[in-house]
Amino acid sequence: MPINLRERFGDRFRISFDPAHTRKADPWMMLLTFRGGNIYPHGGQHLAIEIEGRRFLRAKLAAYQCIQDGDDFQAFRFHVDEFDAVAAIVRPHRRRTGNAGNLLAHQYRSRSDLNRAPTSA
Repeated sequence: MPINLRERFGDRFRISFDPAHTRKADPWMMLLTFRGGNIYPHGGQHLAIEIEGRRFLRAKLAAYQCIQDGDDFQAFRFHVDEFDAVAAIVRPHRRRTGNAGNLLAHQYRSRSDLNRAPTSA
C-alpha cells in the first residue's frame, strides 16, 4: 500500500492529483507539487521526486538513489523519514492557513487599497 500523502502531509502542504487519475481517493495518484517537479508515492515507505530542469536542485538531491536520468530530467527515490530534508531543498507548495473570512477578505481587496499610503487617525 502506498503512502497516503493527504493523510501524512495534507495539513502542511497542498496535495494535487495526477491528471490521469480516475478515483480521487487513490493514493497512487496524489502529488506534492513544487516549482519544477512533483513528489509522489513510490511503493511501501518510499517516495519519489521528479525534477525537470532546475539543475541546482538536482545537484542537491544527488545523494539520493537516482531512479531515472535524462538530459534535463531526473527522478530520485527516498524514504518517507527523509521527507523533511527533501522538502527543505525543493520547498513544496504549502497549504494556505487562516480562516475563510480572512482569506476571502484578502482575495477580494482592491488594488487601490493595497497601493494607498496609510493615513494618520
